[in-house]
Amino acid sequence: MKDPLRILIIDDEKQIRFMLSNILSKLGYAVMEAANGVEGLEKIKEMPFDLVISDVRMPEMDGITVLREVKKIAPAIEVIMISGYSATDAVVNSLKIGAFDFINKPFDSNQISATVEKATASFLIKQKFSVIQKRFSELGCSDDAPANASRCDIEKEFYELIENSSQAIVSLDTSREISNWNNGARAIFGYTAERVKGKSIDFLYSYSSEMLNAFFWDEIDRKGIVWDFITRAMTAEKETIYVVTTAFKIPGEGIAILLRKSKLIVY
Repeated sequence: MKDPLRILIIDDEKQIRFMLSNILSKLGYAVMEAANGVEGLEKIKEMPFDLVISDVRMPEMDGITVLREVKKIAPAIEVIMISGYSATDAVVNSLKIGAFDFINKPFDSNQISATVEKATASFLIKQKFSVIQKRFSELGCSDDAPANASRCDIEKEFYELIENSSQAIVSLDTSREISNWNNGARAIFGYTAERVKGKSIDFLYSYSSEMLNAFFWDEIDRKGIVWDFITRAMTAEKETIYVVTTAFKIPGEGIAILLRKSKLIVY
């Protein structure tokens, strides 16, 4: 039996923590609470979490600062921000920093459960690609038969994950041209796999600045991973949207790119 996913709730209102904990515990999640941002970050440093839900306005440390620090400590963790104040700046800042979503209070159990389900699914797919990346790296460049057999197994797992995932995933070959384009990517951008295969991924990001694109590729080359990179992209219908990109450099294969449409609005 798999261990339940771990969620940390950070909110200075005890009633809100109780409500969220009650909803999520009934759904099978392992839930812990923190009464402020400082306490929450201490818990994150002490133990692994799969998701954080944080209020925006709190004493000692506000939620935006918590979000920034969480992304430094454990960038794969998804963070859902909640607030009783309809502050546009807080929403925009949260999403730009990398929050998975922003929910206004009051909220209902259906809204919370649906958003948490999407956020944890996003975390798990990142985790799977991180493991695959590590396994490819550990194979090295050996040409012996066992290593080649292992590579075939991992390659099969890699491409099945892309094909079967409901999340938008694109793989690039070593020339940075699109080699795989799943149904999730088609749902966001409107392009079929036939229309985009063999094209440079840059055509999606053509609306972004050259500086941003250069930063993205530099991060991939230096670190092998880019977490929650937010930029503008163009759909088949010529609509400009914001997308959140997490990318993994896969040794000998190219790059796997996980895409998620952001709620940020392009004006």
